[in-house]
Amino acid sequence: MTNFYDFNLDDALDSELVDLIFENENMRIERIVSMGQVTPDDYIYNQKEDEFVTVIKGNAVIYFVDEGNSVMLKEGDSLMINSGRRHQVTYTSKPCIWLCIFNKIGE
Repeated sequence: MTNFYDFNLDDALDSELVDLIFENENMRIERIVSMGQVTPDDYIYNQKEDEFVTVIKGNAVIYFVDEGNSVMLKEGDSLMINSGRRHQVTYTSKPCIWLCIFNKIGE
């Protein structure tokens, strides 16, 4: 059993806390705790996996590079980020707790 609120905030101050909850050949489930961390300006996520995200606590902003628009996620909001949809996380609250489900795309 996993409790999404059972973690030490100090562990997430310097870099995001990423905990693997489940993984098999098709999917990966992670809890991510952010404390204001964002994507560096010179980096863009361009994943080979579909990613379904839910903000469990706090809020965040994801910027979609090719579309030129941002989406604000508040507690309880979910978003599907399809493989190849280039994005950056431009804001996270302190804390922001994410549930992320990655669907591995066949090669």
